[in-house]
Amino acid sequence: MDKRQQIIEVATQLFAEHGFEKTPVSNICEKAEISKGLVFHHFKNKNELLREVFVHITQIIEETDKSDE
Repeated sequence: MDKRQQIIEVATQLFAEHGFEKTPVSNICEKAEISKGLVFHHFKNKNELLREVFVHITQIIEETDKSDE
């Protein structure tokens, strides 16, 4: 898994557990064992990361729907 995908997956988990507002980027960095600079290299800001989390979740749902057919 590449670092961008790792950030998205960790953010997905932490946003689900603690909520978007209560999850600072520093917590995402700590759990993913990466620097803040790397997060902002891949995402302009936390809101952009949230949009990518929604894309990630949508892809999971679509894959699940396909496997159910």
